[in-house]
Amino acid sequence: VPVVYAVGSYYYKSGGFSAASGGIVTASFESDKDSVNFVMSSGGKLYAAGYHYNNSKPTAALWVDGMRTDLSDCSVGTYVYSMTVAGGKAYMSGYIDGAGNQRTAAVWDSDGTQTSLDTADSAYAYSVAVANNNVYVAGRVENKAVIWKNGTRHNLSTDESSADLVK
Repeated sequence: VPVVYAVGSYYYKSGGFSAASGGIVTASFESDKDSVNFVMSSGGKLYAAGYHYNNSKPTAALWVDGMRTDLSDCSVGTYVYSMTVAGGKAYMSGYIDGAGNQRTAAVWDSDGTQTSLDTADSAYAYSVAVANNNVYVAGRVENKAVIWKNGTRHNLSTDESSADLVK
């Protein structure tokens, strides 16, 4: 029997949001303003990543079996779009709000490490993968497709574009 997970956003309604598998609730998200963008099962655990509102700021978060861990200090908006699990460690990619329209592409891990990848006017990290102990992140910087390998940026295009997935 295949296992199917569904996640999403549940705004301005009491009761939170749940990830369901085969019609059975397996993890419940407590806030009424959570946005869960990615879910996966690994090593018998259910991982979910996204953000929730804490002190009126979107705060990047990781849920493991329904228990939330904030990935930032809530001083600025932080967002998670993608996640992978490798070697029992979760890796999340997203961005950090800055002054004006500045966005900083970032990666977090379940050990609490935050790595800023690029501080251009507009930098986003959309997808993350781990292979052979290397962390790969796909995204865009100033509307140009890029990939980061272990934090080092590699430009993929000089035209307006975006790298949305790395596997």
